[in-house]
Amino acid sequence: MRANPPLLAIKDRGNAYVLRRKVAGIHWEEAAEQLQGSPHLKNLNASMKIDRLVIATVRETNEKIAEHLGVEKETLTNLLAIFVSWDLKKNQPKLMVDFSGTFLESVWVA
Repeated sequence: MRANPPLLAIKDRGNAYVLRRKVAGIHWEEAAEQLQGSPHLKNLNASMKIDRLVIATVRETNEKIAEHLGVEKETLTNLLAIFVSWDLKKNQPKLMVDFSGTFLESVWVA
């Protein structure tokens, strides 16, 4: 798990914009949509259940942060954005596979 803190915040006419470092990942909800809807990822997802891995990882990330900060995890859900590792050129998840299981390469919290 990695943090992606704000580099710059700009308020303009009631809108707020936050500039952050570019990461090699996409928002977890977009990842789940890509895995369930993209033709070249559907078969991979069907066999490896990567969308479930993404959702479980996000849930565990929220739980760990809430526990560490001593706040309710529902509070964090609206305050944090979670991004998962993704190969943007190939439009596929970056995974680590070993004898104990399959894992996302990285998770960023913003």
